[in-house]
Amino acid sequence: YYSSESKANSLVQQMGSIGLDPRDYLQEDQLGFFPLQKPSVNDDPGKMLAALVSDIEDVPPDYGLIVVDHISDLVVICEDRSIMGFFASCLRLCADGKAIVLVAQSAFFDKQLLARLHGLCNTHISITAEVIREKLVKTLEVAKVGNVELRKDNRFSFEIEPKVGVRIVPMSRVVI
Repeated sequence: YYSSESKANSLVQQMGSIGLDPRDYLQEDQLGFFPLQKPSVNDDPGKMLAALVSDIEDVPPDYGLIVVDHISDLVVICEDRSIMGFFASCLRLCADGKAIVLVAQSAFFDKQLLARLHGLCNTHISITAEVIREKLVKTLEVAKVGNVELRKDNRFSFEIEPKVGVRIVPMSRVVI
Protein backbone atom coordinates (compact mmCIF):
# COMPACT_ATOMS: atom_id res chain seq x y z
CA TYR A 1 0.00 0.00 0.00
CA TYR A 2 1.67 3.19 -1.24
CA SER A 3 0.09 6.32 0.19
CA SER A 4 0.65 10.04 -0.15
CA GLU A 5 -2.19 10.80 2.23
CA SER A 6 -1.49 9.00 5.45
CA LYS A 7 0.99 7.20 7.62
CA ALA A 8 0.64 3.55 8.65
CA ASN A 9 -0.99 4.42 12.00
CA SER A 10 -3.49 6.67 10.21
CA LEU A 11 -4.35 3.80 7.86
CA VAL A 12 -4.91 1.54 10.89
CA GLN A 13 -7.27 4.15 12.39
CA GLN A 14 -9.19 4.64 9.13
CA MET A 15 -9.62 0.90 8.61
CA GLY A 16 -10.55 0.47 12.28
CA SER A 17 -13.36 3.00 11.85
CA ILE A 18 -15.11 0.58 9.46
CA GLY A 19 -14.46 -2.51 11.55
CA LEU A 20 -11.22 -3.70 9.95
CA ASP A 21 -7.97 -4.11 11.86
CA PRO A 22 -4.86 -4.42 9.67
CA ARG A 23 -2.31 -4.41 12.54
CA ASP A 24 -1.72 -8.17 12.47
CA TYR A 25 -1.20 -8.06 8.70
CA LEU A 26 1.30 -5.21 9.07
CA GLN A 27 3.18 -7.00 11.87
CA GLU A 28 3.29 -10.30 9.99
CA ASP A 29 4.51 -8.58 6.80
CA GLN A 30 1.35 -9.56 4.91
CA LEU A 31 0.59 -5.89 4.33
CA GLY A 32 3.34 -3.46 3.43
CA PHE A 33 2.92 0.27 3.87
CA PHE A 34 5.11 2.68 1.93
CA PRO A 35 4.74 6.46 2.11
CA LEU A 36 4.82 8.37 -1.18
CA GLN A 37 6.87 11.52 -1.19
CA LYS A 38 4.93 14.62 -2.20
CA PRO A 39 6.75 16.47 -4.94
CA SER A 40 8.59 19.67 -4.06
CA VAL A 41 9.65 22.53 -6.30
CA ASN A 42 13.06 21.00 -7.08
CA ASP A 43 11.82 17.45 -7.78
CA ASP A 44 11.59 16.01 -11.27
CA PRO A 45 8.08 14.45 -11.34
CA GLY A 46 8.99 12.19 -14.30
CA LYS A 47 11.87 10.72 -12.29
CA MET A 48 9.58 10.30 -9.29
CA LEU A 49 7.10 8.27 -11.40
CA ALA A 50 9.98 6.17 -12.77
CA ALA A 51 11.23 5.53 -9.22
CA LEU A 52 7.71 4.48 -8.19
CA VAL A 53 7.58 1.97 -11.07
CA SER A 54 10.96 0.64 -9.97
CA ASP A 55 9.68 0.24 -6.39
CA ILE A 56 6.57 -1.58 -7.63
CA GLU A 57 8.74 -3.90 -9.73
CA ASP A 58 10.66 -4.81 -6.57
CA VAL A 59 7.54 -5.77 -4.60
CA PRO A 60 7.82 -9.49 -3.78
CA PRO A 61 5.57 -11.71 -5.92
CA ASP A 62 3.70 -13.04 -2.86
CA TYR A 63 2.05 -9.63 -2.46
CA GLY A 64 -1.06 -10.13 -4.60
CA LEU A 65 -2.32 -6.55 -4.74
CA ILE A 66 -0.55 -3.21 -4.96
CA VAL A 67 -2.48 -0.03 -4.20
CA VAL A 68 -1.06 3.40 -5.03
CA ASP A 69 -3.18 5.98 -3.21
CA HIS A 70 -2.90 8.56 -4.76
CA ILE A 71 -0.82 9.98 -7.59
CA SER A 72 -2.83 13.17 -8.22
CA ASP A 73 -0.31 15.54 -6.62
CA LEU A 74 2.42 14.10 -8.79
CA VAL A 75 0.65 13.90 -12.15
CA VAL A 76 -0.68 17.45 -12.00
CA ILE A 77 2.91 18.76 -12.47
CA CYS A 78 4.11 15.98 -14.75
CA GLU A 79 4.40 15.89 -18.53
CA ASP A 80 1.84 13.77 -20.38
CA ARG A 81 4.60 11.57 -21.81
CA SER A 82 5.84 10.60 -18.32
CA ILE A 83 2.30 9.89 -17.13
CA MET A 84 1.59 7.70 -20.17
CA GLY A 85 4.89 5.90 -19.58
CA PHE A 86 3.98 5.28 -15.95
CA PHE A 87 0.59 3.82 -16.85
CA ALA A 88 2.12 1.72 -19.63
CA SER A 89 4.70 0.36 -17.15
CA CYS A 90 1.92 -0.52 -14.70
CA LEU A 91 0.05 -2.28 -17.53
CA ARG A 92 3.20 -4.30 -18.31
CA LEU A 93 3.57 -5.25 -14.64
CA CYS A 94 -0.07 -6.35 -14.56
CA ALA A 95 0.58 -8.56 -17.59
CA ASP A 96 3.42 -10.09 -15.58
CA GLY A 97 0.99 -11.06 -12.80
CA LYS A 98 0.83 -8.04 -10.49
CA ALA A 99 -2.54 -6.47 -9.66
CA ILE A 100 -2.18 -2.70 -9.36
CA VAL A 101 -4.84 -0.23 -8.26
CA LEU A 102 -4.02 3.40 -9.04
CA VAL A 103 -6.03 6.06 -7.26
CA ALA A 104 -6.20 9.53 -8.79
CA GLN A 105 -8.60 12.43 -9.05
CA SER A 106 -9.70 12.75 -12.67
CA ALA A 107 -9.85 16.56 -12.38
CA PHE A 108 -6.03 16.58 -12.15
CA PHE A 109 -5.71 15.21 -15.72
CA ASP A 110 -6.23 16.92 -19.05
CA LYS A 111 -9.39 15.47 -20.67
CA GLN A 112 -7.54 14.21 -23.74
CA LEU A 113 -4.88 12.56 -21.60
CA LEU A 114 -7.57 11.04 -19.40
CA ALA A 115 -9.19 9.42 -22.43
CA ARG A 116 -5.83 7.93 -23.51
CA LEU A 117 -5.13 6.67 -19.99
CA HIS A 118 -8.56 5.03 -19.91
CA GLY A 119 -7.43 3.02 -22.93
CA LEU A 120 -4.33 1.84 -21.07
CA CYS A 121 -6.27 0.56 -18.06
CA ASN A 122 -7.72 -2.95 -17.90
CA THR A 123 -10.38 -1.79 -15.47
CA HIS A 124 -11.74 1.69 -14.81
CA ILE A 125 -13.80 2.46 -11.72
CA SER A 126 -14.82 5.93 -10.63
CA ILE A 127 -16.22 7.06 -7.31
CA THR A 128 -18.16 10.29 -6.95
CA ALA A 129 -20.17 11.94 -4.22
CA GLU A 130 -23.77 12.90 -4.84
CA VAL A 131 -26.94 13.77 -2.95
CA ILE A 132 -29.69 11.15 -3.01
CA ARG A 133 -32.86 11.69 -0.99
CA GLU A 134 -31.17 14.58 0.80
CA LYS A 135 -28.27 12.35 1.89
CA LEU A 136 -24.69 12.62 0.74
CA VAL A 137 -23.61 9.21 -0.58
CA LYS A 138 -20.78 7.83 -2.68
CA THR A 139 -21.51 6.34 -6.08
CA LEU A 140 -19.23 3.76 -7.65
CA GLU A 141 -19.39 3.33 -11.41
CA VAL A 142 -17.65 0.57 -13.33
CA ALA A 143 -16.84 1.77 -16.86
CA LYS A 144 -14.44 -0.94 -17.98
CA VAL A 145 -13.60 -4.45 -16.77
CA GLY A 146 -11.09 -6.86 -18.25
CA ASN A 147 -10.47 -4.46 -21.14
CA VAL A 148 -14.18 -4.50 -22.04
CA GLU A 149 -16.08 -1.19 -22.12
CA LEU A 150 -19.39 -1.48 -20.29
CA ARG A 151 -22.24 0.32 -22.02
CA LYS A 152 -25.05 0.04 -19.45
CA ASP A 153 -25.54 1.85 -16.19
CA ASN A 154 -23.10 -0.03 -13.95
CA ARG A 155 -23.20 1.90 -10.74
CA PHE A 156 -24.39 1.69 -7.20
CA SER A 157 -24.51 4.09 -4.28
CA PHE A 158 -23.19 3.39 -0.82
CA GLU A 159 -22.36 4.88 2.55
CA ILE A 160 -19.49 4.12 4.89
CA GLU A 161 -20.75 3.42 8.39
CA PRO A 162 -18.31 3.46 11.29
CA LYS A 163 -17.78 -0.01 12.80
CA VAL A 164 -19.95 -1.54 10.05
CA GLY A 165 -18.27 -0.83 6.73
CA VAL A 166 -19.92 -0.34 3.37
CA ARG A 167 -23.71 -0.15 3.27
CA ILE A 168 -25.41 -0.19 -0.13
CA VAL A 169 -28.04 2.52 -0.57
CA PRO A 170 -31.02 0.84 -2.29
CA MET A 171 -32.34 2.92 -5.15
CA SER A 172 -33.27 2.77 -8.78
CA ARG A 173 -32.13 5.18 -11.42
CA VAL A 174 -33.58 6.25 -14.74
CA VAL A 175 -31.00 7.14 -17.39
CA ILE A 176 -32.31 9.42 -20.12
